Amino acid sequence: MKKAILLLVFGMVLNVGFAKRPVSILSTNSSIIYFKLDKEIHNAVLEITDENGNVLVVETIKHKKVIVDFYFKKAGKYFIKITCGSIEEHFTFDNIVNDTNAQSGEEDRILVTR
Repeated sequence: MKKAILLLVFGMVLNVGFAKRPVSILSTNSSIIYFKLDKEIHNAVLEITDENGNVLVVETIKHKKVIVDFYFKKAGKYFIKITCGSIEEHFTFDNIVNDTNAQSGEEDRILVTR
């Protein structure tokens, strides 16, 4: 009986330790981050800020998979927050793309797509 209770408690501890996050990163490269949202998340809000705290993007996510492209932004740290009700996930993205892309005459923008 003690073994059964011990196994049950140990299994519960392992389950909590490996709990699935509501937002997962599928892939990253030098200028792109690719997210997948859980089924339970509907109409989440994506907010991107720079190192100075300036809000660059606020957008409602309507799809389960999202690509955020920083190609035309200057190199640096960007902070991504995804919220949906009481769920809040935070990520930091280091854009290491060459600064010449941000100065090539193109718009200074972040592209959010699915």
